[in-house]
Amino acid sequence: MWVPFLPHPLLRAESGHRLFTLLYFARKETAAMKEQLTAVFQQVPEGYVAFVEELPGANTQGDTLDEARANLQEAVHLVLESNRALAEESLRNKIVIREPLASIS
Repeated sequence: MWVPFLPHPLLRAESGHRLFTLLYFARKETAAMKEQLTAVFQQVPEGYVAFVEELPGANTQGDTLDEARANLQEAVHLVLESNRALAEESLRNKIVIREPLASIS
């Protein structure tokens, strides 16, 4: 069963930062949860453009498909790192509980 989950209002970035509104879906199950992201590549005259369907902001390009793949891996890590930093900043000096939800390799 898929249950929609909207980010808590406190996770929104303070003014002056780009605001990302994400819709997450958490699956309730007894076994360990494994998340899979979908990479999309499109060939264009200049090479390849790429993005991740489930992660807004994770997009890039490359002269070759291999370069686009490598760049997309880096883009995913940068988006997640930025989102973590924005969340930490907005929650500074607040009591919160943080726990692992899913592992994405």
